[in-house]
Amino acid sequence: MGWGRWPSFPVWVWAWGGMVASVCLMAPAQQRGLVLSCLWVAPWLEELFFRACLQESLLRRWADVGTAHARRQGMVNLGVALLFGCAHAVARDLWTGVAVVVPALGFGLLYQKSRRVAPVAVLHGLCNVPWLLLQLRPLI
Repeated sequence: MGWGRWPSFPVWVWAWGGMVASVCLMAPAQQRGLVLSCLWVAPWLEELFFRACLQESLLRRWADVGTAHARRQGMVNLGVALLFGCAHAVARDLWTGVAVVVPALGFGLLYQKSRRVAPVAVLHGLCNVPWLLLQLRPLI
């Protein structure tokens, strides 16, 4: 369960990390922190909190036991996605918070099926690429 041990990361996680490092090196010096944050740091930290801590504890305590657990798992996923959206609304703005709820439902479903943070964090980083390109647009 959880995010696994260091050696157990699949090759594609290392490939994504290498791609992020390459993009950071190619980005203008003043934008490297933004690139690293959007594609690697924020996705990992957010998914470690929202999936490995919050969603996992809710699934273990409430949704993985008893009857009708599939419906409970869906409700846990929806609740965590809404909290994810609220966190983004507070950090950015209301529309960003609303916009991230649908991808967060996908992240939660992927986590629910795999119970691993690595694929969710990489998918989250990929979903951040369009936003990052909008931020870098004046520099490209």
